[in-house]
Amino acid sequence: MKRGAVILLGAILAHPLTHRADASASARDGGASTSGDAGRPAERSPSGVNLIAFIGRRIEVRYVEPKPDEIPFNAEFHVRAEVLQVVFGSYSKKEITFSSYVHMGPAPFEKNEFGLVYVSEREGRLVQQKYLFQAMYPTADGRWAGCGDPYAAMADMHRHGVKPEAVAFRPPVVFDTARLSKPEVEREYPKAFFRHRGGKAICVMGNYPAELFRVMKEGYLTARGVFGQAARGRPEPSNKPLNLSVPPQRNYSIIGRPATCGGPAG
Repeated sequence: MKRGAVILLGAILAHPLTHRADASASARDGGASTSGDAGRPAERSPSGVNLIAFIGRRIEVRYVEPKPDEIPFNAEFHVRAEVLQVVFGSYSKKEITFSSYVHMGPAPFEKNEFGLVYVSEREGRLVQQKYLFQAMYPTADGRWAGCGDPYAAMADMHRHGVKPEAVAFRPPVVFDTARLSKPEVEREYPKAFFRHRGGKAICVMGNYPAELFRVMKEGYLTARGVFGQAARGRPEPSNKPLNLSVPPQRNYSIIGRPATCGGPAG
């Protein structure tokens, strides 16, 4: 299947979690390095849930060419990221590598430098829970937060009561709206979450990692069987502020882009 083909379902699933700001937020260093046994599956959480949720910084996104005799349904990407904060599960390394599968378009980490990512162990390697990615931005008090409606474009059945709150992002999270129509601006950047000025939408509402994790736990992750009845009493994530500092400028690479879409489901 050609990458440019329009697959509505893929677009709906991939879009809501990955707003992209004009400029990537300044990187905040949680003490991670680029050494270590990256990519080795972590220990599962004490409760036995096969899930690691972490805030990561993109280092490399590389398209994996399919074998000559394969006609894959999904494009596969090899992702290497710096682990800034573990939100759920157990992972002690400072880098992580995993596979990401998408039916169309780029991998989420290709569009966003920082994100809350959900990965599970499958056949001895880590694989991203398909399409589950929430773009993250640093805040004025040294934490991370997502921007806008935490349930953006998700079905009503997945809405379970997480409410956005006022967040002071630093630097500001700004989106260019100059080329969008008025209905597009109202739909994509509603005034309940954004302040509008001079063809820009400035994010003023969002959620911290614990609430964003809850959105996924009570929605897609429960629907997929990662959580369920047996999940009661399992440890919840924390919003504890981080002692972070702005690191020196780093170079990141995105290697290769898929010419076709279509590998095993992620």
